[in-house]
Amino acid sequence: ECLAAAKTALSYLESNPNKSGFKNPKDVSTGEYGDENSLDEVFWALSELYKTTGDPAYHEKLKALEIASLDDGMGWSAVSTYGCYAYLTSGKTDATLKKKVQEKFNAYLASVEKNIQADGYFSSMGDVYPWGSNMTLANNGMVLLMAGKVSDNEDPLAKTQMDYLLGANSTSYCFVTGYGNLTPNGTHHRPSMVLGTTMKGMLVGGANSDLEDPYAQNVLVGKPAAKCYVDNVQSYSCNEVTIYWNSPLVYLMAGILSEK
Repeated sequence: ECLAAAKTALSYLESNPNKSGFKNPKDVSTGEYGDENSLDEVFWALSELYKTTGDPAYHEKLKALEIASLDDGMGWSAVSTYGCYAYLTSGKTDATLKKKVQEKFNAYLASVEKNIQADGYFSSMGDVYPWGSNMTLANNGMVLLMAGKVSDNEDPLAKTQMDYLLGANSTSYCFVTGYGNLTPNGTHHRPSMVLGTTMKGMLVGGANSDLEDPYAQNVLVGKPAAKCYVDNVQSYSCNEVTIYWNSPLVYLMAGILSEK
C-alpha cells in the first residue's frame, strides 16, 4: 500500500510540474506554505522509488533531471537533499549520475561545514535566521550524519548542532521545552495553551531575524540575527511548535546516540 501511494504521488507530481501549493483566502496572511517548484519533490520521489524497487524506468527518469538546479534542503519546500541521500545509498547506481548527485550533496555539506566553522556557537545558519531556524539546524545535523553514512566516516560536527539546540547558543535557551535552566515556557502551541503549561520535549522554532510577528517586531528590533528569539506565546514566528522541526531533532538524537 505504501509503494502504491508513493507511485500515485509521483504520478501527480509529474502531471502537475508547475502546480502551486495551497493558497490562503485573501483575509489570511499566514500558514500558506507555498511551493512554486515541484522538481525537487520529483527527484526525491524517483530516488526513493528506485532505491526501493530497482526499477530501471525510475533510473532513466532520474538521469533526465537537471540535478544541479534543484533547490537544496530538507524542509517543507525544498527536499532535494533527501533525494541525494536516497540515491547515494541505493544498491545500484549509474557512475555519471552518482557523480552529479554526490557533487550536489557535497556542495551543500560544504556550506554547512563552512558556517559551523565560522560561528562561535557552531551554528550552521550563517548570517540569516529564518522562521524555523531550529529546523534548519537540526536538518543540517542530519546532513552531517548522512555524510558519515555515505562516506563511512563519522562527522563530529553533527553533535555541535545538537549542542546548539540544547543551549550552547547566544540566547542560552535550551530550545527543547522542559529541559535546562532556561527553557521555553510561552510556546505558541494549542495543547499547551489549553493545559496552561508548556508540554515537555518539544523543539520550538528559534531565532527569526525576519521578525515576522507583531510581538517580535516590538521587542527584537536591532538585535543580532542569532539573538532574535523571544519566549512568548504571542511570538508565533519564534515560539511555535511543529512536527516537521521536531522530526529532525529525533533523527539527530538517535544518530548521535547510535555513533557512541
